[in-house]
Amino acid sequence: MRTLFLLCISLLFFAGCGVKQEAVPQAVLQQPKKESLATVEMLADFGIEKNESVRVVDTVVVHTAYSLEGEPYEPKNLYNVFKKYSVSPHYMIGRDGTIYKMADENDLAHHAGKSRMKDGREGVNAFSIGVEIINSKTDYPTTAQYISLANLIIDIKTRHKIEYVVGHSEIAPERKSDPWNFDFAALYAMIAADTKHAKRDTQ
Repeated sequence: MRTLFLLCISLLFFAGCGVKQEAVPQAVLQQPKKESLATVEMLADFGIEKNESVRVVDTVVVHTAYSLEGEPYEPKNLYNVFKKYSVSPHYMIGRDGTIYKMADENDLAHHAGKSRMKDGREGVNAFSIGVEIINSKTDYPTTAQYISLANLIIDIKTRHKIEYVVGHSEIAPERKSDPWNFDFAALYAMIAADTKHAKRDTQ
């Protein structure tokens, strides 16, 4: 029922926000939310610092990226781009909504670079989880990606006290413009029933 509620909110919201959308199959609407979110492992051996102690995380950073080498939306191609530059998010979400796990949440992943929160904290990698949405500057995230991202954040919140969900451009405005064509208001509408205290940290 929770998934149905979230999807209904999202579809109503998207109807008025002008974001390009795909039709959501009825089979998706009928699927109950699982207790633990299924992910496909695509673990990186680069761009990650292993952490033996418990890492305190209160932020989720949303990114977008695509590959300039081969099929732009192929997850493996984007994985290779990350490897080339030795950077990595914790999760990557494909166009079909598949969630790829690239790093353990307790490990520090190099996804944000030089960055600063509105409260003055710098080095956002240290206290955040990075999620990469596969998308380009001329396209829009798919309905499946919004659904997976909302459910992923809800799942992350069962393990961490997430207070902020921010875009990469908000914490590194001089360097970054992503997530491209992303509707944060729609995302918040989708997770509102489960995460009422999450707030956007605007610059």
